[in-house]
Amino acid sequence: MVRVDERGDPVATPQRSEQLTEETRIEVIQRVARKDLSVADGARTLGCSTSQVYALMRRWEATGTLAVAAARRRPRIPGITRAEIVAFAVANPTWGPRKVAAALRVRPSLPITVSASTVENILREAGLNTAAARSAVSSGLERHPTDYTLHSALP
Repeated sequence: MVRVDERGDPVATPQRSEQLTEETRIEVIQRVARKDLSVADGARTLGCSTSQVYALMRRWEATGTLAVAAARRRPRIPGITRAEIVAFAVANPTWGPRKVAAALRVRPSLPITVSASTVENILREAGLNTAAARSAVSSGLERHPTDYTLHSALP
């Protein structure tokens, strides 16, 4: 199949090169936006679908760049609540994440609804994911939670 322009003259089908620079990608998107290049030809050149070309054009118009903005994940649990969860777990060092989460839900003063996996993640981030680590903090020992002797190393 031979592509032709509006006058009926044959037009070369754009070929995608392996590595396109950001400038080349921007140029293709601008040509598509000016209608100098069809969306399908732009998609072939860029090596993507036509819907992706439309998405790139919207991104270029909105931000002036084709790069996807890096999404920063923020903690969904506020810092104060995280501190309360850690303090509660340290006050009850032998309780696991499930029991801590259940107790936080039903406590009379300021209940906190949080899943066991969230409690586990918060305790892991704080370096208190084991009962031994929480016990060391609650008893005031100045020992790192990972200071222990492996059973295989004992005589």
